[in-house]
Amino acid sequence: MLVGVKRALVVEDEPSIRRTIVRTLEGFGVETQYASSVKQASALLVPSLDLVIADVRLPDGNGHSVITAALRFSPVPVLIAISGVASATEAFDLARAGAVAFLVKPFGLHDLERCLRDACQARALLATGDGALSPVAEQALQDLVRRYRLTPRQAEVVRRTAQGTRRADLPKVLGISEASCKTLVRRVLSRSGTHRLSELTFAVLSAHQQTITPRAAAPSSGAQPRDAGASPRPRRAPRAGAS
Repeated sequence: MLVGVKRALVVEDEPSIRRTIVRTLEGFGVETQYASSVKQASALLVPSLDLVIADVRLPDGNGHSVITAALRFSPVPVLIAISGVASATEAFDLARAGAVAFLVKPFGLHDLERCLRDACQARALLATGDGALSPVAEQALQDLVRRYRLTPRQAEVVRRTAQGTRRADLPKVLGISEASCKTLVRRVLSRSGTHRLSELTFAVLSAHQQTITPRAAAPSSGAQPRDAGASPRPRRAPRAGAS
């Protein structure tokens, strides 16, 4: 079961990958719709969605636009981006837009399930309505502060991001200029040795020391992709290939 997720939308143009993701979600008991283009996704984006998974490369556009569109909902659904060709800059932009996880192709079924569980658990750990971190998440933040020797202002960047503040809104929330915010973020990333704030945020929210981008799993034999029917989730499946 995925914590707090009842309805999901999968936006992926590769049929075999889309079927694998849809079957996995349905195996978790999630009501799942899917689209293969930005245009189709636009018609299916509704406020009742709890989870949106979008490929970066789509036939008629970019998954970034799907994620951006989902940000208008309140509460914002859990947003996961997937791709095999996205650049580091594009991954950063997606994280800045609101994606809490970035799943890199090719990925195995275990990677997919772990990414889904952790990303959804992360949202659940924001326990109170005023945006305060739960005790577990707060402890994880303090662990990061000690490990990377973050200053109070640097820790506040991670805290605000974990609480749901978008990167573009950080300067206003922190009361500093955009230039100062960029410098502050660079220093946080430099001290922690990470490439984007979402990695630190994920560590806080999930209270685990894991990266949001799973390593590609070795190919597994067994179940072949099937159409997205309401069939039981297979125990094994081929890895999703790179586009």
